[in-house]
Amino acid sequence: MNKKINILIPNATAPRNIGDLAMLEVLIDLIKKTYPNPYIIIHSYEPKLHKKDLADEIDETIYYWSVFDKRNFLTRSNRMLQVITYYFLEKYCFSFLWPVKSKLRKLASDYENADVIVFVGGGYFRSKKGITQTLNLLMQITHVMYAKLYNNSKIIAPISFGPTASKWLEFINAKVISDLDVVSVREKVSFNILKKYKIKNLVLSSDHALLLQNTPSPKEKKQLIVGFTIKKWLDTNGQFLLEKAYIESLSKFSQETGAWIQPIIQVDAPLFGDYDFSISKHISKKIKKNGVIVLPSKKIGDVKDALETYSNITLLLGMRAHSNILSAVAGTPFVAISYEYKTEGIAKDLDMDDYVIKCTAVNSQNLYKLLIKAYKNSTKLNKTIDESLIKIRQRETEKWNTIFQSYAPFS
Repeated sequence: MNKKINILIPNATAPRNIGDLAMLEVLIDLIKKTYPNPYIIIHSYEPKLHKKDLADEIDETIYYWSVFDKRNFLTRSNRMLQVITYYFLEKYCFSFLWPVKSKLRKLASDYENADVIVFVGGGYFRSKKGITQTLNLLMQITHVMYAKLYNNSKIIAPISFGPTASKWLEFINAKVISDLDVVSVREKVSFNILKKYKIKNLVLSSDHALLLQNTPSPKEKKQLIVGFTIKKWLDTNGQFLLEKAYIESLSKFSQETGAWIQPIIQVDAPLFGDYDFSISKHISKKIKKNGVIVLPSKKIGDVKDALETYSNITLLLGMRAHSNILSAVAGTPFVAISYEYKTEGIAKDLDMDDYVIKCTAVNSQNLYKLLIKAYKNSTKLNKTIDESLIKIRQRETEKWNTIFQSYAPFS
């Protein structure tokens, strides 16, 4: 395998989402371990925010270019129409009519020139009710539709499939990815959903962030510190009750144990509907009024910073799914708030099933009890997590080395 292999990752998210960034970095590492000298192109949201040495080229995703690059209605409408038009021109061999120097043609050429297209893992094949969520899912599917225009290998790294707002969206989504070379999922719920659609080469895997190896050196934690992450997910009343449970349970836990509270901002991207900073600020203000020491909010900058942050706390109350993963990798046990089944799947992988609670079932009492339970069992949980991570890393590294070798075009 002497020839350089061209790899396209067409759907990376903005680096503002540290969990997604962790999956992307692990994916790139796995690719480099398999292919001796790959030429890697990444299409991402907000590509200018990525470190330049992450890949050989970093550009916009087709989705970002059409919807977020310019946000006025006319430009968006025009670009979405271009995406649809170019797709059909290419499909029926008339794309030579398209302007050679156009941005869309350049992005499409990256798909065409790739030897292997690898979709980074995550939870992007899902939707809630509403036209915005439906359009988001359809635009995510567009990346796959463009990939299928060309004769190269196509691999989906570990995803969660669904939940979707309707069965017809689930069906369309599954149909589009059904004939890719490899479709991998990170938990059994997604696996069972796709199995009924007879997906070709369906693989049960694990979230790639669990393969992170650069764990910070263990530090002596003299002060008990509980970190928390939260996101906007429920309707107005449901979100109010969830935040109330956070405030009351963390306050009571602190008053009982002397713990300090550390708000952690893992994702802060209002442009994409993530308001973690403002929600955390509100919760922190309320907890302070109960006489609890609340440290300044910690906004995470990159994966290394995340691991450092989670290594400095004693326990995490995590709603962000990857905050629980990064906390585990950093050697800190967690209590997970599940808003989708991906969180339960991740906890099961780590043998932490007993420390997950659905966001719709949370109240002050059960959350406080779970925090106390995790705190009292922290030594045992650390050992459980460490043993689980060793097994996951060995199994998944071998699995993905085999997958990538199988679809190396010059092997």
